[in-house]
Amino acid sequence: MPTNKRLEQPVFLMCSERSGSNLITKLFDAHPDFAAPGTSHLFRVFAEFGCRFEDQGVALRDAILEMFDAKVSSWLLDQLALEARQALLDPADGALGMVATLMNAERERAEKARLFVKENSIANYLTSLESVSCDPSYLFMVRDPRDMALSWEASPLLRGGVVRATNRWLDDQEGFLKALRWLSPERRVACLTYEALVSDPEGSLRKVCERLEVPYSASMLQFHAHSRSARADADRAAVWANLSKPIIGDNRAKFVDRMSDDKLAFVEARCGSLMEAFGYRRHRGVDQPPHGSHADLEALTRALTAAEPWDKPGYGDLPREERARFERWSQLYAQLQKRPFSPLTLGQSPARPRAAST
Repeated sequence: MPTNKRLEQPVFLMCSERSGSNLITKLFDAHPDFAAPGTSHLFRVFAEFGCRFEDQGVALRDAILEMFDAKVSSWLLDQLALEARQALLDPADGALGMVATLMNAERERAEKARLFVKENSIANYLTSLESVSCDPSYLFMVRDPRDMALSWEASPLLRGGVVRATNRWLDDQEGFLKALRWLSPERRVACLTYEALVSDPEGSLRKVCERLEVPYSASMLQFHAHSRSARADADRAAVWANLSKPIIGDNRAKFVDRMSDDKLAFVEARCGSLMEAFGYRRHRGVDQPPHGSHADLEALTRALTAAEPWDKPGYGDLPREERARFERWSQLYAQLQKRPFSPLTLGQSPARPRAAST
């Protein structure tokens, strides 16, 4: 098994939740050169909490493997015994080095040359990802915020509704754009809209591959047949059922018929200028009240926030095993949030003791 902690020529996805991130990941997983495992959130979580582990050794390794086991997605490494995973991580240094080692191990088990990595909010820890990567590339993908918010509101797993979704969309796009300006001009960056992908899959993928200097493969369009993780994840989670089906070409502009005027006014008021910069035109006319049925944006925000759904009825309809996985992951994340900083993590890093397999 590999022990090298650096990722060789990975492609990192910059994309908000409910914006086609799982779809594009499976499209790349069907490419003969790429392994694109389902999201584990390990980079994001341990970029945030990895420094709270004093010795950066056994306790950190075990926390990473515990979070790995709690992930919802299916990996080939799931078939590896715990002792073998522990031995795999023992030579690696630091939290992200351990996560990168897991990624490399998954890539090798899939017999692929490169990795396509989906993680949420990567702009917040981009420098950390660069530190464990060799010659990375980036795919920036955006979806119409009105459809993204509508999809978020309908998701049984995501807390909140249009207000929370809109704030996330804004934070992500602004973060991604700042990150793109920060990146070295030598980095290959491709940009894609979700709408272009579903309306013209082949044309869009050809452009993305050309920009990333990756050979296009027709197998990407048959991801539901060629991606092992697409089939496995569709069986593993009801919320990913569509991953076992071809691309839904008309899955856009749903907000026109399904979003209330107040919610539409909120999204367009908050996202208007940035939305238009990405080519999304406002739907509401200039003759309509700018804040729907409310006097101003503040009043509109208060009213919508008060009605935001927290616990959604659809969550109880999910299979019990699926809910148990999500709840276990949330419990472990909450434990990491409560983990205190030690004096050593705030000062000079101590020598890291050799981890022993248990």
